[in-house]
Amino acid sequence: MIRIVGKSRKLKRLSIYLAGFFLAFHYVLVIYVNSSFLKQFLSIGTIGFLYIIGALLSIILFIKSPIILNKIGNFKTSIIFILLELIATFGIASFHNQKLLIIFFLIHQAAMPLIFFSLDI
Repeated sequence: MIRIVGKSRKLKRLSIYLAGFFLAFHYVLVIYVNSSFLKQFLSIGTIGFLYIIGALLSIILFIKSPIILNKIGNFKTSIIFILLELIATFGIASFHNQKLLIIFFLIHQAAMPLIFFSLDI
């Protein structure tokens, strides 16, 4: 019985590590592409300002995260932020309207750290 429980824990831990690895790989690729891609539509100063706003949104969401987690739980929180990230990434890749790009970029910048946070819980 102890061996089965031990293997189950190792499998769960491995799946969490793999999820974190693939999420980090996705994040690195998107960050690298974002700044180069956005440079076509926005000035470098504006892109830097958007990174600052995205970081502030992340901080606000981190502060509110205990309330969110208590209301809907970690699993639903993770799913919501993953879906927001998918929509934002698709939006950045699909649209060339400056306002839409800014909105999708800010969603991406705010959602990604919360996904990592949810995986740590």
